[in-house]
Amino acid sequence: MDLDIKPRIRIKHPQRLFAGIGVALFIMILIRNLWIGDDAFITLRVVDNWVNGYGLTWNTSERVQAYTHPLWVFILALFYSIKADPYFTFYTSAFILSTITVILLLYKFPSSFQLTLLGSWLLISSQAFVDYSSSGLENPLSHLLLLIFLFVSLDKSFDSDYWRLFWMAIISGLATLNRLDTILFFVPLLFYEWYQLRKDWLKASLIILVGFLPLILWEMFSLIYYGFLFPNTNPAKLNTTVPIFVFIQHGIYYIFNSLNWDPVTLITFSIAAYITIAERDKRKLLLLLGGTSYLLYVIWIGGDFMTGRFFSLLFLLSIVLLFKSDIQQRLNLNNTFSFGLTFLLVFMIGLAALAPPFMIKAEDNFTVTQYGIANEKLFFYSRSGWLSQKGRFSTPDFGGPEGLHARQAGITPISNSSIGAFGYYAGPEIYIIDTAALTDALLARIPYGEFSRPGHYNRQLPQGYVETFENGFENKIRNPYLNAYFDKLSIITRGDIFNSERWKLIWEFNKGKYDHLMEKFVISAN
Repeated sequence: MDLDIKPRIRIKHPQRLFAGIGVALFIMILIRNLWIGDDAFITLRVVDNWVNGYGLTWNTSERVQAYTHPLWVFILALFYSIKADPYFTFYTSAFILSTITVILLLYKFPSSFQLTLLGSWLLISSQAFVDYSSSGLENPLSHLLLLIFLFVSLDKSFDSDYWRLFWMAIISGLATLNRLDTILFFVPLLFYEWYQLRKDWLKASLIILVGFLPLILWEMFSLIYYGFLFPNTNPAKLNTTVPIFVFIQHGIYYIFNSLNWDPVTLITFSIAAYITIAERDKRKLLLLLGGTSYLLYVIWIGGDFMTGRFFSLLFLLSIVLLFKSDIQQRLNLNNTFSFGLTFLLVFMIGLAALAPPFMIKAEDNFTVTQYGIANEKLFFYSRSGWLSQKGRFSTPDFGGPEGLHARQAGITPISNSSIGAFGYYAGPEIYIIDTAALTDALLARIPYGEFSRPGHYNRQLPQGYVETFENGFENKIRNPYLNAYFDKLSIITRGDIFNSERWKLIWEFNKGKYDHLMEKFVISAN
């Protein structure tokens, strides 16, 4: 009797199985790569002050918006209220949000297990995405909000276009509240949805207005509390006499640096852009237009000193566009040989990264390029990484001990250019003068004339500025123009919130009435 028995293994839902494997793999890589950068502690000092009753301040004696991500501040404050520990606050928030993002991405978007496998590998290969799925910055929340927006935008099950517009507007408003410049991702498709409903333009406009109400309310609060609509980082980074072409040049360097150190991220965007243009699907083209606008914006502002930081959202958009494209047919991924060849190519590109996330080591070398760009994680990972800490979770040695010393010795005022961990551990009683001007209202409004490291432009302290904060607060700035300017600015940042003179000065400052004083100071200083 001839028995032809061939064991067969049939997987009922291969896509779900591989999505689960992809999520588990990402979680393992994320845990291995959790880290905290110094800039994150700038926000944490504000959170610490707020939780302890000092208001949304960085230096407790003045109101300056030293952060760009209000919604992220609220999220961090929630975790910090549970346990006032930096490691718990940053690690827990990043882990939860990033895990939810990847679960939604791998379970809801791919149309086949082949795409799920390719997408999973791309996710753990992208330095930009993995590195900034933690770090303490706002990226994990931006990732999740963008992904929900993409899900709502591309979902065909909505019974009403008005409901779709409503949810798109709500998510866009929250994402913009989390970081203002990410609005570029959402505007093209939002405008298209509004235009489609132009027959009842008033209703459509009201829907968008309601969606952006949290952002509008925040801007009203910001104007009342801080005196300005935009964060202090806006003038600190963009108030310059440097020609725009210098910024554009450095923005282009930023792109080439990413291609060199993290090829997966921007190559994925390029492929997604090509396929999206070839398919000519209007919604996807508008999403691509939003991503491209954001890329051009990054070039315009000169990039950043953190390699890949501004490309993690672009990468996430690219993955979704590929998942929703006809790439399965274009590359014949149903064919085992074609799929194997494609995966091998993607695998090799992932290995070409400077420091692939799945191979991260605490001993990796940290370098800064001649254009001031660095892989920040390689510096901070050995000092703040979850696994590299090996359960110690001690005060990070990038400014933390110095901050504790200033706190214990009562050294105030004190100036420093590296203010993150230093500022947090120094505590609320120590007044810190930030020479990079990110947290200093006056220094941020003094134009800088030299492009140094992207995103951090140090100012020279005016004569008498340090003395102003010694033994209380008395304006001792020697230059008469800057002295007069600072007197008025201080009423906004230090005066009673509802004082009528302060309200008048808020109006005048935002109109630029006193810009001439700063201009005269710059001329006299030169």
